[in-house]
Amino acid sequence: MERAELLKDIKRTMGTAGIICGIVGIVATIVIYFVLSPMVDRLGATAVLTMDHASMAVSGGIASLDSASSSVTSLSQFSTNLSASMEKLENGSRKLSSAISNLSGEIGVLVPSIPNGSLEQLNDSASSFSEFSANLNETRSSLSSLSSATNDMSAHIRSTRDSVASAESDISEARDTINQFIRGLKLALLIGTFVVIMLFLTLICYSTGVLL
Repeated sequence: MERAELLKDIKRTMGTAGIICGIVGIVATIVIYFVLSPMVDRLGATAVLTMDHASMAVSGGIASLDSASSSVTSLSQFSTNLSASMEKLENGSRKLSSAISNLSGEIGVLVPSIPNGSLEQLNDSASSFSEFSANLNETRSSLSSLSSATNDMSAHIRSTRDSVASAESDISEARDTINQFIRGLKLALLIGTFVVIMLFLTLICYSTGVLL
């Protein structure tokens, strides 16, 4: 009789302990869920915000590179146009120098009595135009070099811009991946909480059966 009573007391104690553990476990699981869920949200929000700032910085870099490329391209076009104009002016100056020099020679032959000073002035003018043509040629060469250099620079800027644009795409993909990860983590947390609660409910039901 005493043994039966002892077993009954043990079963009652175990059943009561099981019910209490189940209730405490369910409450603790719910509390842990409501603590961890906002932490996951904050973690995701921080990561996404960081990605957004990086994307904004990259977008600003792309805009700056576009502006720089446009400026360099305009400078290249200006240099090319100016070089072409100087080439025409150089050709005209060279032809004018040659014409004045020929004119001086012909005048000297046709009009022997003309003062030498006048012919020297014509020859000096021809020399001046010849020097001016040579200077224009040097300037035109410099402009051609500048145009070539700016074209190369523009190509490098465009290449860098494409690389930065690729980085922007990578950042966007990383942000989407983080969002998917956070959603998956929250779903896993919810399912895990539900499973644990069901286990504790099973313990409560079993413990209640023991008491009965």
